[in-house]
Amino acid sequence: MRKIWSAIGAVGSLALMVKATHNPSAVLWVLFTCWVAAPFLAAGWVLPVPDWAAATVAVGALAIYAAVAFGAIAVKLGFLFLVVPAACWAVLLGSLLLRRLLRP
Repeated sequence: MRKIWSAIGAVGSLALMVKATHNPSAVLWVLFTCWVAAPFLAAGWVLPVPDWAAATVAVGALAIYAAVAFGAIAVKLGFLFLVVPAACWAVLLGSLLLRRLLRP
């Protein structure tokens, strides 16, 4: 199930990033694409995170990106597309730590 959540999160986040940004720089576009997609790829195919963590990351990131892409909140896009993936990484790594601490 985490692969499904991760795929939805990655595709949706990248689509909303394309809608929200208007930067003509190809280098920045590639860098942001890698940074935005990385937590979803890690959650789905690299890290053994629980399903709830993958779902939380996908829903949370999509909600924030959609709010910005459709004009519900006004914020500097560069800041947002740097901070949200970092927060996603924090949730994923926190879930791994929690799983390790709660394992008997």
